[in-house]
Amino acid sequence: MGPTEDSSTSLEVANSIPYPMRFRISAKGKIDKNITLEACAKCKIYKEPSEIPENIRSFSPKQSITISPGRNFVIWSYDGGNISTTQAYWDLKQGHKYSIGPVMDRTQGRSNWDSVK
Repeated sequence: MGPTEDSSTSLEVANSIPYPMRFRISAKGKIDKNITLEACAKCKIYKEPSEIPENIRSFSPKQSITISPGRNFVIWSYDGGNISTTQAYWDLKQGHKYSIGPVMDRTQGRSNWDSVK
């Protein structure tokens, strides 16, 4: 999303899925954040990408958090819907804003998330 004004590193997490989302981000020996976002009442599991509304983030529950720059471990899951937990490592730069807002559709092979190494 670009640089921050105060050199902090921040992340906006949006839940664009119709189930509650649990999200955790942690850096070894540094900031460790756990958040829970309510289900997106206007969202659904879409049949294909063309059904996803362009303005989906505008009505998705979201929260901004300050995070540690450097290598971070992230994990998120959903309460319901038989949706697999996602885990990854992200390398984040000091003084930048990041955002994540997973959206689901039923198209096969749509996962491009980094896997835990």
